[in-house]
Amino acid sequence: MVWFIALILPLYLFYPILFKVIINNKNINRLNYIIFLCILNYCLCYIFKYSDWQWYKTIEIALTRIPVFLLGSYCGILAYENRTIHTNIKLISLIIILFGIGYFYLHPIGLVIIFRTPYLLLGPSIAIWVAILLEVISDKTLNKQLSKWGVLSLELYLSHIVLKNIFLNSTLYGKSAVANFHKYLIFALLGAFIISKIVVYMQEKIILKESHVNK
Repeated sequence: MVWFIALILPLYLFYPILFKVIINNKNINRLNYIIFLCILNYCLCYIFKYSDWQWYKTIEIALTRIPVFLLGSYCGILAYENRTIHTNIKLISLIIILFGIGYFYLHPIGLVIIFRTPYLLLGPSIAIWVAILLEVISDKTLNKQLSKWGVLSLELYLSHIVLKNIFLNSTLYGKSAVANFHKYLIFALLGAFIISKIVVYMQEKIILKESHVNK
């Protein structure tokens, strides 16, 4: 269940190459190269899926997140360069969000079957509109609270994995997928935040204690 940690380690090692060859190279069409790598990744997923389905099921959740990493890396440099978000991008991303909400409530097609491609489109679209809304709201208190959640991101992820298993095996898990989703959000988000705060607090105390001992 902690596949995310195992995935980011090789991606972190690969990122300097990606950054130097593509992301930070203004002499090439960077987006075309990112699209090519995403398509290549999905082609490999297709080959793995039909070569050995049982083996593919054990790794598909990680493999299908690589395109998200690639697109995120490209969007990151655009944000660093302070690029303006074009109106067409705003409109397209809003349409994707609306369709995405409908998809995740109706689930007309299974995520595994379509290589989790909705994540590739929906994630960046949500990020774009969150950025737009935060710029419009421009509230320092809200930004401060979001920063606190950002600091806890790893702890939140690991905590929610544990809480997810507890939720699925508890009486809270019912027959309605939509009701389960809403209850899960409350249970996982609130619980993960509390656990993460406790873990970070303990980490800070241990680090502070060790620093005093070393002195």
